[in-house]
Amino acid sequence: MIGELGGRPQGRKVTSDGVDCARTVEKLRCRQSKLRQATCTIRLSMMKSYWDFSIVLCGLALVPGLDATALGQQEPRGQVESSSRRPDSQPVPGPAASESAAGEVPVAPVVNAVVRPWMAKNQAPGVIVVVRREGKTHFFPLGMADAARGRPVTADTIFELASVTKVFTTTSLAMEVEAGRMRLKDSVAQYIPALRGGGDIRDVTLEELATHTSSLPRTPGVKEPPQGWNKQHVLQWAARWRAPYPPGTKSLYSNVALGILGFAIAEREERPLLAVWREQFLGPLGMRNTFFEIPAEARPLVAQGYGPQGKPVPHDPIGGWPGGGRLSSSGRDMAEFLTANMNETRNVPAITSAMQFAQRPFFAASEKMTQGLCWQRVQLQGQLVIDKNGGLTGTSTYIGMLPEHHTGVVVMANRGKCQATAVGRKLLMALIAREHDEATPDEE
Repeated sequence: MIGELGGRPQGRKVTSDGVDCARTVEKLRCRQSKLRQATCTIRLSMMKSYWDFSIVLCGLALVPGLDATALGQQEPRGQVESSSRRPDSQPVPGPAASESAAGEVPVAPVVNAVVRPWMAKNQAPGVIVVVRREGKTHFFPLGMADAARGRPVTADTIFELASVTKVFTTTSLAMEVEAGRMRLKDSVAQYIPALRGGGDIRDVTLEELATHTSSLPRTPGVKEPPQGWNKQHVLQWAARWRAPYPPGTKSLYSNVALGILGFAIAEREERPLLAVWREQFLGPLGMRNTFFEIPAEARPLVAQGYGPQGKPVPHDPIGGWPGGGRLSSSGRDMAEFLTANMNETRNVPAITSAMQFAQRPFFAASEKMTQGLCWQRVQLQGQLVIDKNGGLTGTSTYIGMLPEHHTGVVVMANRGKCQATAVGRKLLMALIAREHDEATPDEE
């Protein structure tokens, strides 16, 4: 008898029939070996093809302006984070965390449908979009942070925030108020010695500075000092300023008012304003790439700004009212700021409470808009939107929230006058489109 397949019988003579059987077994062994070799070759070929194709796709992804849909591939979904990068806390999960949940609009297709046409129309070189939706944070870095150097936008690219800075200043004020260190009805001159001998500025309260009702103008409106505006120049001007109408009676947008408010907070804490913010909320939220003046180690992350005509422009100087619009930050840092403002960050109750306080309505600026502490409260398609926008020569920015829908967005572009408010609000509405349609069906 033949033992196991292909084995030579041990201690047994092989007859002619056994020889034929052995030859048959040997042929089977040979065929089995060839089959194994062929299978291995096919597997190696498939693996090589897979990796070759992957390498090609990776290379194509680095080509500026290449649209993935041109290759029949899905649009990028963006980077998704569902937890804070702070080790001691995590965002509060929303009622639904899955993008595929019934009635929820997938984020990536909406961002691509809304933002890409806007980028093309405004010729924005680079944009970072942050979406906070139902407990998840999504990052969509698009285009170039520096077109000449071929440096792409990432979640860590630093953009000028422009007037979005103002809600940082009012967050700080709200924290001071809730801690009992300042009061909204206090005169600003109470905190700034240089204003105590002034004129009408002594009648202006902290609340009026924070709600654009101080009657202070957007900028001083006088000839700029030879070396540019600084704190001393601004306070000297403010001490001589005469109010065109009683403070607290009319809405008038003012950059210099928020700058003066920032000076008051710094005077109260006896430290530079950014140092106050680092202790109050930047540090606890893990916002490490948020600055007034960019340190040397962070400069490689800064987006090159482009003016409305598409030409490179330098970073705007700090100037005389930094609290009114001279902060810079990254998409990743702004995601933390957005999440906390949506009251979705745990273990920082003093911060989230102050942020909710700052978003409250304080002054009816118009039929369409109620002013919070620099936050704008508007009704859009029957939905409450709380937002703030900003713009400088080389930047366009927006942060907005739909509180009832657990949805918020940040949009930052490195080109001026890109109408970031329009695209930000459009994106918010698009993100809740299906949910809104189901909640309010069309009438017959």
